[in-house]
Amino acid sequence: MPASEPGSSGRPASVTIKTGEELLAVYESLVLMTRAMLELARNQRWEELIRQQARYVVEVETLRRHEAGLSLDNDQREHKALMLEAILANDLAIRDLLLQRRDEIGERLGTAQRRRSLNRVYRQGTALTSDETRLTDEY
Repeated sequence: MPASEPGSSGRPASVTIKTGEELLAVYESLVLMTRAMLELARNQRWEELIRQQARYVVEVETLRRHEAGLSLDNDQREHKALMLEAILANDLAIRDLLLQRRDEIGERLGTAQRRRSLNRVYRQGTALTSDETRLTDEY
């Protein structure tokens, strides 16, 4: 099995999770991954963020498949809750940055569309002016 990517738990995502410690290791991996993804978003490294998100989804899917049958003691549940809070906080910050990026791209697209429309109108106006000039020159 291939080694997992940096920022993950250090084991392949396909490993079966059998103990609470292994489960918490996956959550810790998710905390690290979301922290790394947040840094990528802050640095506007969007393509790398997309690749990291794909790995994140695989890790979450692994967690989903294996978590149901495991029970955690109180300390483990508290640790899991703290990690979930960190994951959710990172996720929210990433989403905010992605929404800002979406809005920036929307503004740029809007500007480009307005510019294209103005150029079209200008070309049409120039063509009309040329036609009018030709007509007045003929008379």
